[in-house]
Amino acid sequence: MIGTDNTHDRKKINTRDCQQNSQTIYLSMESRKGIPAWQPEDRPREKLYQIGAEFLSSAELLGILLQSGSRGYNAVETGSALLGLAKQNLHELGRLTPKEISSIKGIGKARAALICAAMELGRRRYSSLPLEKMQVTGSAISNSVTAWFSAKVGTGGDRLTGCR
Repeated sequence: MIGTDNTHDRKKINTRDCQQNSQTIYLSMESRKGIPAWQPEDRPREKLYQIGAEFLSSAELLGILLQSGSRGYNAVETGSALLGLAKQNLHELGRLTPKEISSIKGIGKARAALICAAMELGRRRYSSLPLEKMQVTGSAISNSVTAWFSAKVGTGGDRLTGCR
């Protein structure tokens, strides 16, 4: 539920965690501008492309997944409220049910399913093994790899040079 705290000119979002304890997250009225009104370098999607996903906050990454906010607050604020529900912990977020996630204003069944699917993909990625890379050892294997590479890129010799 969303209400306005007039004494502090801040917007508050009430959420409930798994134990049904009430938690309030305050958002400044100034930050409630829609993301398109932000400077391009501050927009989450553009930041991801420019500097990489690892430099975005969890709320910004959730905002990208959510794609848009709802009346009164943007996608990053919605992501922040979702993190508040999970006690600012991604592991806890992954343990929430779609019904608990959809208790956040602006997150319905489709968005709750999207968040649950993304968390499950992250869990599966973490538990899976990386693909093994071939390690070249010994001169016979090294020579065959060199010959194959020379044929593919046409180095014209039996010696490989560093790629630049």
